[in-house]
Amino acid sequence: MINRKAIKLISLAAAAMITIGAVPSVSAAEYGWQEANGKKKYFMENDEYAKGIYVIDGIAYKFDNDGNYIGIYTGLCKSSQTMHFYDNGILYRDGWLKTGGNTYYFYPDGSAAVGITEIDGKTYYFTSSGALKKETASFSVSADKSSVVTGKRESIRFTVSTDNINAEAILGNIYELHRFKDGKWYKVKPDSSFSVPEIAYTLGKSSQYGTSTSSVTLSFTPEDYKLGLETGLYRVKIPLYSDGKSVTKYCEFNVVEGVEVSTPQSEYYLSDTSEIGFTVKVNKPSEIYSPDSVMLYYKNEQNGEWEKVSPKKNNNISSYQASAGSTVQTKLDLGRYNVTALKTGKYRAVVGTGLSCDFKLTAPFECSAVQFETKSPRLKQITITVINDTDRPVRLENYGALYRLEGKKWKKLGLKKGKKLETELSVPAMTKWDKSFYLSDHYNLSDLKKGKYSIQLKDSSGFVKYAYFDLK
Repeated sequence: MINRKAIKLISLAAAAMITIGAVPSVSAAEYGWQEANGKKKYFMENDEYAKGIYVIDGIAYKFDNDGNYIGIYTGLCKSSQTMHFYDNGILYRDGWLKTGGNTYYFYPDGSAAVGITEIDGKTYYFTSSGALKKETASFSVSADKSSVVTGKRESIRFTVSTDNINAEAILGNIYELHRFKDGKWYKVKPDSSFSVPEIAYTLGKSSQYGTSTSSVTLSFTPEDYKLGLETGLYRVKIPLYSDGKSVTKYCEFNVVEGVEVSTPQSEYYLSDTSEIGFTVKVNKPSEIYSPDSVMLYYKNEQNGEWEKVSPKKNNNISSYQASAGSTVQTKLDLGRYNVTALKTGKYRAVVGTGLSCDFKLTAPFECSAVQFETKSPRLKQITITVINDTDRPVRLENYGALYRLEGKKWKKLGLKKGKKLETELSVPAMTKWDKSFYLSDHYNLSDLKKGKYSIQLKDSSGFVKYAYFDLK
């Protein structure tokens, strides 16, 4: 244990801290003092004069930049990353010292105490420069995790720390929870079963255990505060009382789903997209489907139901278990589906058990066809409607190819001899286009039987849609 000595107060104008490199100690007998033109210098082994602060025969001297002797040194200086103090050239040792508005403690070897140090049974905190921290203090709060999973009784450990172990601060338990929503913080009303524990903690020199401490850890379980918290950003309020004043600290954390599924875009253009990638952030162990097992659903806005979109070929569902803390990449292959049947609207990809991600698919255009009654049954007239609700113009090529459903297959009908389909059509952005014509002008009447038909429309990117209608 270090014996405490009286604090020595030195108030000299020269008692200023000077940071230098290693302070050399040389022997006057080996080299020597020189005096010329009224200037006194000390000559060194390297044929240069001493400059700055030098200890010669145990005494600290000060020289200017030209090597001229100024006088015996009094003040602080840093040598080999350690703070020292010289009093009229003599190294100060083993005791307290006040100088330059700060308090220092020096060991018997003359080095200053730094960090948390016990002296005569009491704990003190010194800065890296050796100055004793004053009674005022600042506080910080950190957490052992940045997020908890909703629906789990998962605790967060908040550590409250002080930068001054000499100051005293009392803090209570967490009694307020806030949620960030719409750009503001709102108080969360706790469940009626929640009660604030009657426990007080002390930071600093007078802790409840009779020893000094620079940090205290509090545990908080969001599900104890309120069951079924929604996902989002939250913070806890931690009250502190120090130096007769109230200090409020906050620490933020997120409440997240057990698994978070996201996709880089909220909307995809069908003619530009062959697959959609998903990032699955796994916060609790979960079953993830392989890409060929990802399922697709379409939102029917008329009845509000999600309708499954059947792929061209059904595969057996394969999956694997993803561990908590992992991040998984998966995808939806649009090539598994008949793209001509996909239309503009909201879709949902199911990438695992209970795991999904919503997005929008946008078709370059939508189309429909309907038959019109004519005076003669030999005239088969239809009207094709093309709707372009996108911000891009659509250029149709070779539209008008006719198909008839025979059993479960569509059969393409041949044109009359010498007839050709219209080859080009441009539909501006945000435009509805209608075209009426007689099928009997292009196709043999014997082929235009009653039944289900479709007309193919294809844009310049190769995207194909079919307009379906019944022919009577």
